[in-house]
Amino acid sequence: AQESVTPYIAMLNGEPIGYAQSYVALGSGDGWWEEET
Repeated sequence: AQESVTPYIAMLNGEPIGYAQSYVALGSGDGWWEEET
């Protein structure tokens, strides 16, 4: 089944550092995601 939301774990040096969903993390325009990079 196709889901409109894609959950994933943010990884850093092989360690999970956070959980996000694509509709929140991408194109949100809030600026927090850009600051995480």
